[in-house]
Amino acid sequence: MTLMSVIRAVALAALIAAGFTAVSAADSAQDKPAEARPAETKPADAKPAAEPAPNDCVTDTTGFQMHGKSPAYVTTLENKCERRLRCRLDLYVTTAKGPTQGHTTLVLGPHAAGEAAKKSYVLRVKMMSGTAQGARECSAF
Repeated sequence: MTLMSVIRAVALAALIAAGFTAVSAADSAQDKPAEARPAETKPADAKPAAEPAPNDCVTDTTGFQMHGKSPAYVTTLENKCERRLRCRLDLYVTTAKGPTQGHTTLVLGPHAAGEAAKKSYVLRVKMMSGTAQGARECSAF
């Protein structure tokens, strides 16, 4: 018997023993009477849902478009929550003619403000196709 086969046998035995321990612990928890188990939380005790995080409030639409006679990579952000948001955008677009990088901050009004809740950033690029990487960080203020 080689050293590797001994190690494999010991590891297999340890896994099997751990599996039996987990199964027996689960069985014993189910065997307890209802009054011995911890009380389950009721939906009536639950707190009201908190407002979503600022990044969850924003939907974005991005893509290559012609902006006038120049190719551009356009990012449009729209606020879906009822609070003002400040979103910082970082974009890096690579095309066959070279990379382009852009940074900006957009202030989005609350959803009820209509058009103020939707803003766009136009990054001029060198051609109409390529790959893009972007990040946004939004915060309420």
